[in-house]
Amino acid sequence: MLLKYAFIEKHLVYKNITINLDNKYDFAFDPERRLLMLTAGKESVPDGFFAENIGISCLIGKNGCGKTCLMDFLNSIKKDKKGRFHSNSEYTAVFQHNETYYVLYVKEGIHYSGKGTAEKNEQGLLVRLTEHPSNEFPNYHSIYLSSNNTNMIKSGIVNADNDYSVGNEQRYNGLHNLKEAYLFIDSLPFNNELDELCQGKSIRLVITDRWLSQLNLSEIIGNNYGRKNFTSQIKKMKRNFFNNKISFVKLILMRIITANLYRRKNTTQGYSIQKIVEIFRKDHITNIYHGSGILFPETPLFFDEQLDRHVNNLAEIIDTNPDKNEIQLNFSIHNPQHLSTLKFMLKASTSNEIIAEGYKYYIYPPFSTGQWKRIDLACKINDIDNEIEPGQCVNLFIDEPDADLHPELQTQLIAWVVSLLKDKDKSKHFNVIISTHNPLILSDFPRRKVLYLGENGMINLKTKTLGANVYDLYKNSFLVTNVVSEFIRNKIHKAIEEKSISDLSFLIGEVSEPLIVQSLTATLNKLIMAEGSHHQRLNSLIDELSESEKEFLRRRLNHD
Repeated sequence: MLLKYAFIEKHLVYKNITINLDNKYDFAFDPERRLLMLTAGKESVPDGFFAENIGISCLIGKNGCGKTCLMDFLNSIKKDKKGRFHSNSEYTAVFQHNETYYVLYVKEGIHYSGKGTAEKNEQGLLVRLTEHPSNEFPNYHSIYLSSNNTNMIKSGIVNADNDYSVGNEQRYNGLHNLKEAYLFIDSLPFNNELDELCQGKSIRLVITDRWLSQLNLSEIIGNNYGRKNFTSQIKKMKRNFFNNKISFVKLILMRIITANLYRRKNTTQGYSIQKIVEIFRKDHITNIYHGSGILFPETPLFFDEQLDRHVNNLAEIIDTNPDKNEIQLNFSIHNPQHLSTLKFMLKASTSNEIIAEGYKYYIYPPFSTGQWKRIDLACKINDIDNEIEPGQCVNLFIDEPDADLHPELQTQLIAWVVSLLKDKDKSKHFNVIISTHNPLILSDFPRRKVLYLGENGMINLKTKTLGANVYDLYKNSFLVTNVVSEFIRNKIHKAIEEKSISDLSFLIGEVSEPLIVQSLTATLNKLIMAEGSHHQRLNSLIDELSESEKEFLRRRLNHD
């Protein structure tokens, strides 16, 4: 169901905040009579303005006003089946699913939930509610996407918290967790301009010798002392790496599949521990444990044909540097065989909770910050689409998606988001709320679809925003008192106060705003005229001097 309206009477620092996401109607709820009244708003927006199954609203406000906390509240407003988000919260929320409206009302310990269908009256629509348990409401699918790339989807649909340490810690140079890596791989190939950004890219898996050498075979050979360090064998194999590629690959797969197996009951492939034991050839594993057989590439380890195919794929891309204690696997993201093997490894890695400094995925060469921002958003939207069923609704909260984007891409962002969502199943409905500080984003929204959050609650600004001038939006919508930066304003004031002709001349030649240039030019002309008048007076005084007085003055000036 879609969130249509919320009135937050009290929550944390918020008081009496109204959030209306509907295109046409204003809402009012009478808790005593159990009536929901919908009246036509003054500035309605046509249905399907963004797309037939897509609605988007824009949330703006100064830093620290609470936009992120507000979106988090709306995202979680019905996660508690009892309707209580916070012990001291008081609020009303209105949802819609098909033709039915659902109301959740929480105040002073009173919890009411009801549903009803709308009937027309003179003012608009009237919904007579009958009590209905909130835990029997249709699913409220809500997803929060943060602007910070390390924060993953926070929702009941996709559990993708940053539990895995994958990728280096420098921003965007690596993939930050296994889920992020899998979302990227699962979205390939992109059917839009993002595919061009991926040309020549690969996923690089870096495995240290130390991590690879820590192999625990106890669950396979039935021996409680099955953990063994293969460091010496790995060093020997590296000396003749070309002839030992297959051995290395088998060892890597065996290490990934059996990682943490002693405390895991299942893998992502659905294998039980017994099933995993069955895919290995126990006799050869036992030989490996006793120190023999690992150096022979032809040693069969698996009964599973799929694993044998992965072995062949990995043997083509494995590489090592004898001077470094690590092994690299470079998966081309445009090679179907590589992607198939990579997906298998990511699923097994995620299932077995591989958290290790010696096992990390990177994109190589790395995307720029802005490039990854777009790709990351596209991957998450693709994952959301895969998780929901046809006919379902999604409330999607996106925090500052324009951060790190070039201004040209910022002007295209809303159209791009709409195109991503339009490519999905038309029976799925998306209710999107985007927070931003960017007038280039705001100019894509009719004023009814803009939510202004001030320091003391919602601000009722009636200025038009759709297609508006950027400077007007800064002043009227973002409440910016100066559209010229403070640094250049200080420069201008200083040049005028010090009556510096050289500084004023420079600013006139460089400043592009016509009104500022006009003012600076007028000031400069006055200074030049005053200086010219001063020179003229001096010339008149000099002309009145006798020759002997002029000579005396000349000698005195030269002496000084």
